[in-house]
Amino acid sequence: VITNALLAIPTQGLLPTVGAGWSVVSGPRQIPAFTIGGAVSGLSGSGLVLQNNGGNNLAIVGNGEFTFSTPMASGASYAVTVLTQPTGPSQTCSVTNGSGTVAAASVTSVAVVCGFSITTVADPLASQQWYLRNTGQTAFADTAGIAGMDINVDPVYSTFGFTGNGVIVAVVDSGLEIAHEDLAANVVAGGSWNFINGTTNPTNTVATTGDHGTSVAGLIAMARNTVGGIGVAPAARLKGFNFMSSQSLANELASLGGSTSNPNSSDVFVFNQSFGTVNTFDFPINTTLATQYLSGTTSLRGGKGALYVKSAGNGFADMGVVGNDNCLFANDSGLSCQNANFDPANALPYQVVVGATNASGIKASYSTAGSAIWVSAPGGQSGRNAAVSP
Repeated sequence: VITNALLAIPTQGLLPTVGAGWSVVSGPRQIPAFTIGGAVSGLSGSGLVLQNNGGNNLAIVGNGEFTFSTPMASGASYAVTVLTQPTGPSQTCSVTNGSGTVAAASVTSVAVVCGFSITTVADPLASQQWYLRNTGQTAFADTAGIAGMDINVDPVYSTFGFTGNGVIVAVVDSGLEIAHEDLAANVVAGGSWNFINGTTNPTNTVATTGDHGTSVAGLIAMARNTVGGIGVAPAARLKGFNFMSSQSLANELASLGGSTSNPNSSDVFVFNQSFGTVNTFDFPINTTLATQYLSGTTSLRGGKGALYVKSAGNGFADMGVVGNDNCLFANDSGLSCQNANFDPANALPYQVVVGATNASGIKASYSTAGSAIWVSAPGGQSGRNAAVSP
């Protein structure tokens, strides 16, 4: 921000001269002038143009500080407004602290926040994403949910302009379809890793009914692009590590922030782990793995620490093992057959373990219970549609 610019304003004034009364002296008088500026946040579209006092148009190309080119004298009034709203994707930008009187310093406090509402996005499936905004829609199922049972994220988009911009999320899972039309714009180029063939493309070529990791990535960061729906953080960047398709301790460590090359997981902000264990006996946490979680939460993200988010599991009713009848007593008693604490990694204090709720705001029937759970969030239910699956 440029400060203390000077305006030369020609004036005439009377100055006393020694022993000679008054004489007229002509010449410029220097009057301090100051700049008007502030910061833009939440901008993901293009074409934003600001004005000051109805002119001095300023095109904004990205988030960060801005300054109008024309300085103003102390005591002058300023009024910053939006001339043109951004498009591609469309957003609404609002100005706060945008007007006032210039004092004896440059103005740097104008805030421009750009956001959007789920109700106005062009992505055709967004209106059915009940977990973002639950209106009681059926989401292609036979029954509707309960309005309001969602994560109330719309004000985060519209008021604060938070969309995940600048955040890298790693999907540690079965794969990631990096060329998917609703994900490609947010995939970090060359940032993913396939542990099977040693390439940066972890697209699952084996699954025939859809890839779990790709579905998870969509929930996180589907782009605003008039295709499909939107992710909860539609401007976040994605990396995919297919650890679940090639499981080993070395691959798990490399997927969780313990590697700087092939793959580079050290620049990740949030690690999503939608997986767990199915065990009928106790076993301890691997100490090397526990050390990696500790290191990640303390040293990654420039010393602020990364976040590790993990599924509580799908074992409320069964253990996922054919012929296993260990859950009969729990089922009869209405208790969770498996417990989130059965997975020793869930018991670490470095994990945010998450249970699942359905569109009616109650626990999803499959979601594993246990004291390791920090929070429950929308995870869905069967969503049966008899017309499609009688």
